[in-house]
Amino acid sequence: MGIVHALLGAATVCAIALGTSSRSHAGPEAPPLTTDRIIYAEGEALWSIASDASAPRILVSLKRPASDVSRIKVAASGTAMLVTVGGVQAWADLSSRTAPTTLRPLPCRAGPDADISRDGNQVICATQVASRIAVFEMRPTLNVRIIDKQALGAMFFAGSRHVALGPQNTLVNLDTGDVLANHPPDRGMMIAPDGIRAIGAYNEGEIDVVYAFRLDGKAVKRTLMQAARVVSISSGSKWASLQQEFDACAVRVSGGQYMCWRRFEAMEVSSSARNMLLSRAGEKSGHDLFLGTIRGTSARKPAPLVQSVERAAAFWPDPAPPLSTVESSRGVREQAPANVETEQ
Repeated sequence: MGIVHALLGAATVCAIALGTSSRSHAGPEAPPLTTDRIIYAEGEALWSIASDASAPRILVSLKRPASDVSRIKVAASGTAMLVTVGGVQAWADLSSRTAPTTLRPLPCRAGPDADISRDGNQVICATQVASRIAVFEMRPTLNVRIIDKQALGAMFFAGSRHVALGPQNTLVNLDTGDVLANHPPDRGMMIAPDGIRAIGAYNEGEIDVVYAFRLDGKAVKRTLMQAARVVSISSGSKWASLQQEFDACAVRVSGGQYMCWRRFEAMEVSSSARNMLLSRAGEKSGHDLFLGTIRGTSARKPAPLVQSVERAAAFWPDPAPPLSTVESSRGVREQAPANVETEQ
């Protein structure tokens, strides 16, 4: 416990406030299909809002501009999140949706290379000193394990495994040393929370091509999309959000199905894989958030959610279904979309 308190005790814990917003929120054009809430940055706080744009409330008071928030990543279980604020990684317990929330800064190296486990209990990152890999256990008790390896890039949880770049540009299981992929993506790699597959962009000539591959040591690649970059993988592990030039796309990780919204920025796919969180530059300032529907063969225009906020936002998954059956338990396979695009 001594090392944990020494590492965590120096960080300032952010104050908490709960309230309601005076901002005008426009309701969606059609009823939302997800029970996930959305977390976004605005003013000097992180806010939570329902997918029908009702009842926004302050989740965390930052005591600093929300523009300092560069990433919000919520665990697949919906019970914790990892937030990057001014280059600092901070963890927050979300297991109670009504109790106050506290950001707990971690002594991680600045940058976007940290990850949160799918149950929300652990964070993996590079230490500030010597860039060694550290696994912080946040609950049920505070603890930290230092892995005697230098962090060479992004680190991930792959199910129960700890994964990072290894020697000779390989992707390795830090716990066993097993090589999971001999040729990791050139950029934008993401690993599904269930740990079965990863996706990433490989440079081929003048364009980046996004492929999916299994973390089985063979890493046979399957093309997902050309001229695109990876944004995220859904908490259900089956869908990814990709950005193709000016278009935001939701793509099934196993391939074959996708849906795109023209002139929008891709953010995340909901835990049920029925909605896509989108953004674009606001007419007056900041960014406007929208909710797209992933269903059927004819796509609707995205429904407006909230206006003039910061770029960082994420779905807050409904934790009711078991992690291993998030997608199948909600009938997504019976409602998978055809390859369609929306109007502008």
